[in-house]
Amino acid sequence: MIAGSGSVITDVMHASRIRSPRVIAMLLVDTKEDSRRINQIDDIFWYDCKIRRVIEIPAEDRILIEVDYPIDWDHNRFEPRVISFSGVRRYEIREGAFVGAPTILKASAIPSCSFGFSTIRIGTNAGERLIECEGIELHLCDA
Repeated sequence: MIAGSGSVITDVMHASRIRSPRVIAMLLVDTKEDSRRINQIDDIFWYDCKIRRVIEIPAEDRILIEVDYPIDWDHNRFEPRVISFSGVRRYEIREGAFVGAPTILKASAIPSCSFGFSTIRIGTNAGERLIECEGIELHLCDA
C-alpha cells in the first residue's frame, strides 16, 4: 500500500468499534468480463461526508475511512459511519495544504489495470484520494 502526502492513522483498536453484523451496504467488485468496477457505488452518499480519520489495517489489506455521514440534509444531520475498503492494493492521497478535515465531494470507479480490482477516486475539497480495492462496505459505528 502506498500512502501519499496526507496522513494515515493506524488504529487497530478503533476498528473494533465497527458493528460488522450491521453492514448497511456491501459493494463488491464485478469481475464479469472486463468491467472491473464497483457495483452500485452510487448507493453510498459520498457528497458532504466529512472525513474524521483514516485507519490502515495492513494485515487485512483494509482501509477504513471514518466519516460524518449525511443522514438528513434538510435538518443538517450527520452520523458516524465507516467506509471499509477490502483487498486494498494501493492508497494514495493527492491533497494540498488544507485547514480542517476534508469533505468528500464525489466518488467514482475508474478502470484498473488489475483484474478483479477497481480504483475508486474520491474527490475532496482538498484534492483527491485513490484506492485500488476489491470491495467496499458501509458500516454503522459508535460515536
